[in-house]
Amino acid sequence: MQQASIEISLLNHHPEWTNIYNKVEVKLTTHDASNTVTQKDFDLAEILDKVFEKM
Repeated sequence: MQQASIEISLLNHHPEWTNIYNKVEVKLTTHDASNTVTQKDFDLAEILDKVFEKM
């Protein structure tokens, strides 16, 4: 989550996420676009995948 938060801040995105024990859940929607999935969400999903692959 710490590594991802840097990228999230750079994108100025605010995903909903939880961290319970060893499970992180991220919900991607763009709230200022009527809670729809936008290019910003796809960009962040790609970044999160790369962060995960490095672990």
